Amino acid sequence: MSDGGLNVTLRPQTARVLKRLAANPGQLVTKNDLLNSVWTDTHVTDDSLVQCISEIRRALGPSNSKLLVTVPKHGYKLMASPGHNFEAEVKSGLSARQNQKRLRNAFFVATAAVVLLVAGTILYLRPLDTTLDGPVTLAVLPFANLSENTGQEYLSVGLAEDLLTDLSHNNELTVLSRSATFSYRQFDDAAEKIREELGASHIIDGSVQRDRERIRISVQLVDTSTGATVWAERFDREIGELFDLQDDLRERILGELLAEFGLNEAYAARPADVRAYEMLLQGRYFEASLTHSGVVEAIELYKRAIDIDPSYGDAYARLANMYDFMSRYGWSASAEGDRALALEMAERATRLDPENPFAHWSLARILSRVDGSNESAARAINHLEHAITLEPDYPDAYAFLALLKIGNGEYDASRNSIEKAFGLNQKPPSWYIRNRGIISYFEGNYDAAIVDFTMSAEMNPTAHFSRIWLAAALARAGQTEDAEWELEEALALGAPDTVDAILRSNELIRDPSLRSEYSEGLRAAGVPD
Repeated sequence: MSDGGLNVTLRPQTARVLKRLAANPGQLVTKNDLLNSVWTDTHVTDDSLVQCISEIRRALGPSNSKLLVTVPKHGYKLMASPGHNFEAEVKSGLSARQNQKRLRNAFFVATAAVVLLVAGTILYLRPLDTTLDGPVTLAVLPFANLSENTGQEYLSVGLAEDLLTDLSHNNELTVLSRSATFSYRQFDDAAEKIREELGASHIIDGSVQRDRERIRISVQLVDTSTGATVWAERFDREIGELFDLQDDLRERILGELLAEFGLNEAYAARPADVRAYEMLLQGRYFEASLTHSGVVEAIELYKRAIDIDPSYGDAYARLANMYDFMSRYGWSASAEGDRALALEMAERATRLDPENPFAHWSLARILSRVDGSNESAARAINHLEHAITLEPDYPDAYAFLALLKIGNGEYDASRNSIEKAFGLNQKPPSWYIRNRGIISYFEGNYDAAIVDFTMSAEMNPTAHFSRIWLAAALARAGQTEDAEWELEEALALGAPDTVDAILRSNELIRDPSLRSEYSEGLRAAGVPD
């Protein structure tokens, strides 16, 4: 199978587990069934099966790993259509693009509003609030890449992302988040779906075509209530005039929609050279894969952007996050060295571009984990609050601030912050949901915590963070067998294996009583000291 363009070879046992699951699409396959059918003549422990499940999820990749669902105390489900030949796909090593296309056709995806079967109990997930304020609610779709070179997709996606960011700085305009809208690109009736599901009054759709040093962008503004095109225009420019083109595009859209409102120009400073910006767009494209290879590629591209323009604050902020990823996920030769580089790059970003909210968010994120001290945590909170001052509707800042606040034992402030984040991001990522679960855990609402940790784990099954928290919450709720199951999965995914090691990896939880509460949940789940 392929993940982010890299072929993944499965071990024979793992391929047999996958074959068994694929032969029963959407059906529960019990642990005993898998153990007996795959290891017919050999006795193995449950750990062998868990390792195979983890390997299959890594092979499916970040976008599709959630389709392999764990049903605690019972077994697993592969949410695929009948007749899909996974075994052939494993052997052929399809490219990422081919694999994703086939998966889209073969799978049906469970959304965050579905009912989860957990430990035999139906847990109804809390619906997201899609009530939107303001005279205009705007959704931006990723632009279609019409260039002959498919490698130019970073440009079409990046331009749409930056248009979304620029438009969101107008306080009279509600702009839906990237995570809420970009997945609608695949639908022919995107305008109708976005209106019904997200409440958008207008969408921006377009395409990008590049031919060497010339670029053509076609854009249309659509009224979702009627499907009518309010405005459409085509821009033909030299690639060196890209910034002027972006300014024209933003002002034309705002001019059509909001003639009575003023423009807000408080967006991140641009580099002196458009080539640096192009390197940044390419880096963001690779960064989004959340794979080791993607992060390594992004680092090199951000470095090239800085070589072209040493004063490019946004590139330093992006580079800081990549070094932090390398350190946190065990991808670096020296975790301590990469952590120091991350801090250095993030601090430089805020000095070079002090009005850039993302730079302050990046620095806060790194400071919060650098040494676990109260001083670093206080600095992190200050930078997050400054990011919110610069951009009052910055959902990521509120979501991360919520975690820092609960770490200090500030229950009300933490709950208010996470609710603000969910109100601003209509399709929150898994880490928002995990943070909300952590707050519920420390509030003693273990049932709500279990719902959120389960949802977060299913959204990002290859990460162990949510499963460790889920194990602790299940144990505190008296569901010890389920907790042991989740702990097995977390350990197979590389989670720390002692209470002390887990606490060291959660330095954000600083309040002694909360650390004690978390420790008790871990011990009850079976984690040794």
